[in-house]
Amino acid sequence: MKEERYFKNDFMNMDSMHDSYANEAKIENGCLIIIYDKLDEGVLAPDGNPYYKNKKLTIKYNFETDCEAKFYYNKNKVIYVDLIDNIDLFIKITKNCLFRSYKYSLDCFGEIILDFSLRKLINGKYHNYKYWGLEIRLDAIDITYIWE
Repeated sequence: MKEERYFKNDFMNMDSMHDSYANEAKIENGCLIIIYDKLDEGVLAPDGNPYYKNKKLTIKYNFETDCEAKFYYNKNKVIYVDLIDNIDLFIKITKNCLFRSYKYSLDCFGEIILDFSLRKLINGKYHNYKYWGLEIRLDAIDITYIWE
C-alpha cells in the first residue's frame, strides 16, 4: 500500500484519474471518499498494458465546510445536493452507479471541482442513466491517495 498526500498549494500535482471508473462515493468523518476499483483492468497505456499497476485507489478529500453535488439530467436540468445535509439523497441517486472521472479543476477560491459521467447497473450491465453527469465541489484542506 502506498499513500500520497496533497495540500492546497499542490493539488494540481495529483493524478487526474482521467477515464478511470469509480464505483463508490461517500462521506465519512468530514471526508468525501471516492473509491476506484479494478484499476489494473481499466485505462491502457500506449504500450497496451494497464496504465495503473495498482488494483484499487481510495481518495479521501478532507474538507472544511462545503461539499456540494450538482447532477445533470435530461437535456438541461440540474439538481443540487448538499452532501453534508442531504447525503441520503446523494446515495439514493448514485446507488449502483459507475462514476467515470473525466476532469478535476480548481476555482479562484481554491475549491476543487470533480467532474464525472454516470452509468447505472441494471441486470448486470451498465446503461445510460437519467442522471448522466455529476459535478462535486468542495473546499478541501488536504487530499490523500491510498493505492492498494
